[in-house]
Amino acid sequence: MTTAARPAPPAFLPLYLAFAAGYLLSYLYRTVNAVISPELTRELGLAPGSLGLLTSAYFVAFALMQIPVGMLLDRYGPRRVSPCCSWSPLRERSASRSRTGSPG
Repeated sequence: MTTAARPAPPAFLPLYLAFAAGYLLSYLYRTVNAVISPELTRELGLAPGSLGLLTSAYFVAFALMQIPVGMLLDRYGPRRVSPCCSWSPLRERSASRSRTGSPG
């Protein structure tokens, strides 16, 4: 009796999961203000207009980055640019945690 070998996972699966995690992080950054708006208005004393301005700042920042990232993708290709785009927010987050001394 022969045992059937389990098929290997598709080669694209790690790449897909990395891009899916990046998309999820991007979506989280754009929508987190709606979830934490009661705390933001209470702790920082933000008016609804100021909270909307803060949310718009995220939208504008993401929109403005489309042009330079697109140019980098055209010039260097996705294999070189995508890891840099994913690495930069993680590096900034760890740097800000080390400055504030907070664990997470």
